[in-house]
Amino acid sequence: MTGKDFSVALILLLVMSLTFFLTPRFILLLQQGNGFFITKNFEGKKIVTAGGLIIFPIVLIPFFSYSYLEADHFFFLIFLTGITVLALVDDLFGERNNKGFRGHFKVLWKEKKISTGFLKALGGFSLAIFVAANVGDGNNIYWFVRAAVLALYANLFNLLDTRPALAIKFFYLFSFIFALFNPGGHIFLILLLWGSLYIYLPFELSRKIMLGDTGAYLLGGTLGFISISLFSPEILYIKLFFLLLLHLLLEKYSLSGFLDRVTKKE
Repeated sequence: MTGKDFSVALILLLVMSLTFFLTPRFILLLQQGNGFFITKNFEGKKIVTAGGLIIFPIVLIPFFSYSYLEADHFFFLIFLTGITVLALVDDLFGERNNKGFRGHFKVLWKEKKISTGFLKALGGFSLAIFVAANVGDGNNIYWFVRAAVLALYANLFNLLDTRPALAIKFFYLFSFIFALFNPGGHIFLILLLWGSLYIYLPFELSRKIMLGDTGAYLLGGTLGFISISLFSPEILYIKLFFLLLLHLLLEKYSLSGFLDRVTKKE
């Protein structure tokens, strides 16, 4: 084991230990709060939300070590911080009855009111355009493609976060596939998130906490950023097609309803 491998193992152990120490205390603190961080899960039971706030500091660790820092990480930090704040606002003040793009546009059209979800989508896409214009090469159209992939990845995980640990399981699957493509310095970030989520996972499975929009956007945004940094334009065009298709399907057909039907059959 080289010195660098040992330092990675040490940092990973530290991340897992911090997650193990902080998660139960985070839950207890918010349970005793004023109710801002309490929501109802798919079973109608009250649960602590915004679990992504536990995971967010993990993605900051590479910025404290220049040996693991990629040139594009600065823009990733701006994007991830921005969407985490926007998602947190939606977790705390958003209406649970209006989900997805269609729901937010419905509120804007019929009630002439801008929902926190609409602000999250608009702000997230604006941040994605800023990042896409500064990461990689290409013309304005390709900037738009990168921005769309980045924003849609973030929102996809928000749509997937309908059951305990579902978004986390998809993150493990997608990030493992990405790891096979030799993502360079991004592998350090992937390893840290794997370790932290592994410790966090039992708390979510036991219905004590949920990622919320904060965590879902964080995981999806991380995968989106790695995608636009790692894959060729041809692959990104294919990704954009499938991301749009998935969004259309999940907007038209409720994932929660599908999972309810599957659970009843079992």
